[in-house]
Amino acid sequence: MREKAKQMQEAAERTTDPQERRRLQEKARKLQEQSEQEGGMGSGDPRPL
Repeated sequence: MREKAKQMQEAAERTTDPQERRRLQEKARKLQEQSEQEGGMGSGDPRPL
């Protein structure tokens, strides 16, 4: 999922349309957050913070 977020961010940097750039950046940010949450859940420590 992180790779997909990176690809979207790169596509956002290449586009000249401000609306498309904003949409791609938002989608990339959401994918990155989701990836980080999933990574934290699989850390092997069942205790809550």
